[in-house]
Amino acid sequence: MGPFLRGVLDAGELTSDDAERARTLGDALRRALVEEADGVWLGDVVSELHDADGLVTHMDDTQRAVVDAACASLAHRRTVAIVQRAAGRAHFSLHWSRGGRGRLGPELQALLRIVFPGARVHLGARRLEFEFDVV
Repeated sequence: MGPFLRGVLDAGELTSDDAERARTLGDALRRALVEEADGVWLGDVVSELHDADGLVTHMDDTQRAVVDAACASLAHRRTVAIVQRAAGRAHFSLHWSRGGRGRLGPELQALLRIVFPGARVHLGARRLEFEFDVV
């Protein structure tokens, strides 16, 4: 993008081809920024994220909101999220440290089970697991 903008500045005018190229570059930049934001949202709410394939980007807004709420409820604990591909789906596990404040209350556990049918909450082991579709 830099060389293109320098060329326009050096020419002192913007042609119709330049305008089209600028639109194309702007669209590509917007897409890249959205993809980047989608990919880092979970990294901002957990202590450590392992998601080599970027699978969390496949969660819908409701799923993200519930996972975000779960992580926020454990904000004063060290949390580790691991997301791996498993038989055409994504397997998500969240582990948190002993001690500290925060917990997954019964209402949040119920929400997790509604949004992620089959979710498993193991409070004694400080672990939450569920799967979601990756399309």
